[in-house]
Amino acid sequence: MFTSFLTFNIFAALEQFDILYLISGSSLVTNSMVFLVFVLFIVVVCSLMLGTQYFVIPTAWTIIFQLIYDFVLGLVYANASVMAQVYFPLIATVFFLLVGLNLSGMLPFSFTVTSHLIVTFALASFLFIGIIVRGLIIHKLRFLGLFLPSGAPLLIVPLLVIVEFVSYIARVFSLAIRLFANMMSGHTLLKILAGFGWTLATKASIWIFIAIFPIIIVFLVTILEVGIAVLQAYVFVVLICIYFNDLFNVGH
Repeated sequence: MFTSFLTFNIFAALEQFDILYLISGSSLVTNSMVFLVFVLFIVVVCSLMLGTQYFVIPTAWTIIFQLIYDFVLGLVYANASVMAQVYFPLIATVFFLLVGLNLSGMLPFSFTVTSHLIVTFALASFLFIGIIVRGLIIHKLRFLGLFLPSGAPLLIVPLLVIVEFVSYIARVFSLAIRLFANMMSGHTLLKILAGFGWTLATKASIWIFIAIFPIIIVFLVTILEVGIAVLQAYVFVVLICIYFNDLFNVGH
């Protein structure tokens, strides 16, 4: 009986990741696209408001935005270079977008866009391709020196080039899988625990006392998930800053 209950909850927990078509006959309007556009709209509106009169007078919101601004700028300086500040608008946008997408998935009846590998892989791929293209524009063929460690013996150069190239490309999969796996596993665990507590609470009155423990765990896991949502955006941006650092340290 417990096995069938667990199997049911696992399948029910995975239903939150289903792509739903909101308009019949159209494959463009989905729940994933709606939440992506919604979060992007919020990020754009907040960014535009930063330069308007609403943020001239110091308020609690302006202080929060200023702290976040300084925080992300510090990440760029610490993990990339002072010269990387030209890419700060892009890095800050990615950070705010990921935080918004991750946190929006914590709302009831919402959808976690970053719980799909295709989304995180597309974002990581576009950023990585942009870094490579920008590196080739700035450094020309010298950018390929990233795949050849200085001072390496000529005998093992072909092997080193292959190993360095594979490890460099693996960064894309590392970025994508880390974000996707954390979002999907955390939300699945949260749904299973919530379903387990609700089932115990509705079976009989005696189970209500036992259901208190899963409910407490669900509350604690929810707080943990909020922290993980922000932390994963932070880790993603830190790694992107480190990869941007290649633009300024080729040949060093």
